[in-house]
Amino acid sequence: MAILLVVLSRVINGRRRLLWLTIPLIYIWTNLHASMVIGLYLFASYFCIALLSSFIWKRREDRFLARDIGLWGLASFIVTLLPPLGTKVYQLLFLFYEKRQFITQVIEEWQLLSVLGIRYYLYLLIIGSAITAYIIGSLRLRQWRKTMFYFPLLPLGLFVLTGVRQTAFAMPAVLILFAPFISSVHLPKLSNTFRRAVTVVILLTTTVILWFYRIEIL
Repeated sequence: MAILLVVLSRVINGRRRLLWLTIPLIYIWTNLHASMVIGLYLFASYFCIALLSSFIWKRREDRFLARDIGLWGLASFIVTLLPPLGTKVYQLLFLFYEKRQFITQVIEEWQLLSVLGIRYYLYLLIIGSAITAYIIGSLRLRQWRKTMFYFPLLPLGLFVLTGVRQTAFAMPAVLILFAPFISSVHLPKLSNTFRRAVTVVILLTTTVILWFYRIEIL
């Protein structure tokens, strides 16, 4: 997911030739883990945002961007149907959905986040802070087209509420939502140092929180 986010962020900034990297990436991802649907979700989200941007700001570049992301997203979907797993991935996802109530009762890591007490409230505090920072940062920067592309990360952050195991996908997405606010902070002499420090803190926080969610509180 992280690699795909990096590629798509570069594509949004004009390097559309990098889209060819998404084909082998999605193929490998599909044959390693069923979470590849997140990749398809990101393609669909960025396609919709680019298309919306082309209508709001009348940008031809965004129209071409939406076209390219849509076509490569469709190609990526087709790749998920190829052997060796083919449609088995989607069959597995449907089975998980069909048996979700049983799975959440039997497998601990599939439990709803709300049953984990303090960890649940800690996560709500983090995602609440991330949403607030995203809104404030967007208002301060006033670069609406740019900050719009962060919005698809919000549902990924909320996705963890459906199961503890989703933390690995949710926490990085939530922490990235702080980016507009960090970019909006201007400290003339300490700006670069401040941003490097914030980056290190985010990485350390991610590591600690992921570890914290994986241990069992007795």
